[in-house]
Amino acid sequence: MRVRTRSIRYLGLAAVVAMIAAASAAPSARQSAASQVVVRAVDAEGQPVLDLKQDELSLRIDGRPREIKSLELVRPTAAAARAAAPAVPAIPPSDLPPPYATNRGGAAVPKGAREFVIAIDDEGIAPGREQPVREAVKTLIASLSPGDAVGLAGLKSGGMRLSPTTDHAAALTALSKIVAMGSAGESTTDLGCRTRTVLAGVGALLQDAPPARTLVVFSSGVATPLGDTIRQQLGKQADADAAICQVRQRDLDELGRHAAGSAAGVYVVFVPEALGNAANLSTAEAGLENLAGVTGGEMIRLVGTANAVERIGRTAGTYYLATVDDAAAGSRRIDARVARDGVRVVARPAGSTAAAPKAASPRDMIRTAAVFRDLPLRAAGFVSRQQGSGDLKVIALFEPDEPDAKLTAATVGLFDEKGTLKAQWTAQPAELAKAPVTAALAIAPGRYRMRVAATDASGRAGTTDVTLDVQLAEAPPLKMGTMVLVGSKGLADPKLAFTGEDAVAIGVLELYGVAKDAKLDVTFEIAQDATGAAMGSGQGSVAAGQGEDARLVYGGFPLGTLEPGDYVLRARITVDGQEAGVASRTLRRFK
Repeated sequence: MRVRTRSIRYLGLAAVVAMIAAASAAPSARQSAASQVVVRAVDAEGQPVLDLKQDELSLRIDGRPREIKSLELVRPTAAAARAAAPAVPAIPPSDLPPPYATNRGGAAVPKGAREFVIAIDDEGIAPGREQPVREAVKTLIASLSPGDAVGLAGLKSGGMRLSPTTDHAAALTALSKIVAMGSAGESTTDLGCRTRTVLAGVGALLQDAPPARTLVVFSSGVATPLGDTIRQQLGKQADADAAICQVRQRDLDELGRHAAGSAAGVYVVFVPEALGNAANLSTAEAGLENLAGVTGGEMIRLVGTANAVERIGRTAGTYYLATVDDAAAGSRRIDARVARDGVRVVARPAGSTAAAPKAASPRDMIRTAAVFRDLPLRAAGFVSRQQGSGDLKVIALFEPDEPDAKLTAATVGLFDEKGTLKAQWTAQPAELAKAPVTAALAIAPGRYRMRVAATDASGRAGTTDVTLDVQLAEAPPLKMGTMVLVGSKGLADPKLAFTGEDAVAIGVLELYGVAKDAKLDVTFEIAQDATGAAMGSGQGSVAAGQGEDARLVYGGFPLGTLEPGDYVLRARITVDGQEAGVASRTLRRFK
């Protein structure tokens, strides 16, 4: 249980100043032996079909018919359903943005057990109307077996995440942290913006999912592709595309590509009572029908009681494994047909039942979509100004997510939204001797995917991906880089996470556009919630930055009284007595 700490002492300016001053090729392929396809067959009532025969099923892969060598029914095992000791998360659930990305999954799910990931469209649920969603999720969790793993995800950008765990009490605690953020005045444009966030979040949860995973999406509805209509309403001005959030068919097509390569089952639960603006009801329902269609999922309309979701718990996790005469791994098009009336089938690559991708060099691994998990990694990207250039600087910090792993090679790549590699960095041996490893890349402003690929001394390979908005944050009249957290050795001691051996955490931030005669002040705060009251605060320090108009601000706190968990470190920037902006970073502390 997490114990709330009432307050925490701010580090004295002299201590912080001393600490800062002291530092002053070819894509890999899945093995051809992975020739299995996950087939889900349900009847008109949504019940799994348990007696499907091999000769009733036909499969086409990439448009070509494939011979089915065998068809095996997979059902949750009784042993997996029995309760083991609940796996308590190492970090209590939090609604703070994660401090880093990782390729490490959640707690191990027992063999033969089921994994339920519950995704909640928190930005689409109006305040005061969240009760039907909460009750439905509680009903679903109560219907599961003790050995079933449950994870939760808020679909807003940076929303709460709880990795799948058999500790159902932890899942219920995480549920209480999801905040309804919908609006009764949600416009068509607002609905479009939210829809794009939902589609991206669902796609991410489908990626690299095992067949045992069932994704359950709770939403008050999303938009249909109406970008052209909205643009006509606004006029034909040249900047109309940038002024609105357009949902286009290609957004659904992108989600469909993620779903086509995912072995997970999908349910989409429509909760009309949670919608803030009733004028959007018909569009919202049609949008969810589109979402269910492109993911091959089943849509459930939740009206009245929450009992409609109980069937998910009773029937999920049952599927067939069809062995075919050719490999079917990866995001390949698989079409299934069944010679039986009233039966619907969906076929997907077997995903995790296939052989893991063959490890290559890090330079090769950044150029493939395959996810390498043998070597657990964590990584984060930070943005600052590139002195004397229109480009910006991206600092990548990454390290093994295991204390004893030693990296032997690593590469970092930045890909634009079209998937083009725009910048690349390759580590030298000396750069790998320190954790975290620091890489610097110059790039034009924009949105990028940062992929980190590495190998270790035991031959394991790992990749992790981070979505970066490479822009300087606005803090009028200033601009801000990304806050970096460091330890007691200052800038020579950057941290992605802190342990019980770390005495202090210091936030460091660079500001730009500071006038020579400006009065610049900064107050640092630490809190448990994004908007919660500060547990501690204190005056920060200001030093010269890189360039005449740049300033480096920093401040920190001792960690001795903090329980393990996620916290937020905030820097409140004031220029000439007026608050200009707030920078923040999630601080994660392990035992």
